Amino acid sequence: MTKLTDVRKTKKVTLPSYDVEVELYDQLLTGDVNVIRKNFESDDDRGLETIRLHIKSWPFVDESDKPLPVTVENLNKLPMSDTLALLSAIGTNDVEEEGKKKKS
Repeated sequence: MTKLTDVRKTKKVTLPSYDVEVELYDQLLTGDVNVIRKNFESDDDRGLETIRLHIKSWPFVDESDKPLPVTVENLNKLPMSDTLALLSAIGTNDVEEEGKKKKS
């Protein structure tokens, strides 16, 4: 018998605007892809949700030094150069494939 566990690997990417590292999963889970496929219409929304689901951890905190959750709202606060760095590290395949499936 084999236990069903999360076997994804992680990698780190440095965000150029903050010079901090974000830890990313190397792939999405099937359930993640289904959520994206069912709930997000636009390429931008699918892209941000794909980034959100890839992020395992990040170093951002609020004014009280409490960890900020990884949300689309918080991702929208990042400079575009950081968003592009995340997309580049993830690869565009997940985002592009979801767009193609949604349009079919």
